[in-house]
Amino acid sequence: MTTKVVTYEKIPQNAKVIEAFPSNGFVSTIAAQRIIEQLGMQLIGHIESDNTQGIAVIHKSKPLRPIRIYAKNDLVIVYSEMIIPLDSLSEFSEGLTTWFKKIQPREVFLLAGVSGVEVSEEHEILGIATTEELTKKLEKAKVKILTDGMITGISADLLIYCMAERIPCVSLVTETQFIPDPTAGASMLRILSSLLRLDIGTKDLDNAGAQIESRVKEITAQLKRGREKYKKMEGIGPMYG
Repeated sequence: MTTKVVTYEKIPQNAKVIEAFPSNGFVSTIAAQRIIEQLGMQLIGHIESDNTQGIAVIHKSKPLRPIRIYAKNDLVIVYSEMIIPLDSLSEFSEGLTTWFKKIQPREVFLLAGVSGVEVSEEHEILGIATTEELTKKLEKAKVKILTDGMITGISADLLIYCMAERIPCVSLVTETQFIPDPTAGASMLRILSSLLRLDIGTKDLDNAGAQIESRVKEITAQLKRGREKYKKMEGIGPMYG
């Protein structure tokens, strides 16, 4: 079976589409889920593939497909709770680009997290846009423009497709340290809120991120103390010869 996008309702014309497949720190998943919940977006479709067969996710005692499509007004989110196998990336990319040809989105936003070393409250966010207008919007939102580097996965294929088809597209990448990383998700949400003019609360995500970071630091300190104690014991030598 090839990847197929199935919709139950008509996609709004000139829609703004957000792609949110799992990435480092589950940043894209966290950000998309928060938008879906706070805006009260409706389930309007799903993606079918051999890779999605035999998988159901349960939310509020309701079985759902792992890759779903939500919409409200002119905003559409492709939301996945499963990681796409590497050998199936091209299949999924082809399915999504075929769908893009059909719906002709006005703008596309690609979300991803990458391993980084940023530990401040505002994780560094990098961005690349396919139009000068969107690049200016990124700069106004204080997003660092990616000048050199590499983007991989489905986001890379969609970015190249949008460039070729002249569809305005933004790829946002957030530095992340933890799994999950709610603080990075909150940083991503603040940027998306600015670009899309949304009002999405992030305070609880910041608090959850601070708790995770504190716990990780505590565990790291414990491991360090344990190693230091072990080294001291080695220096003493065996009790019996």
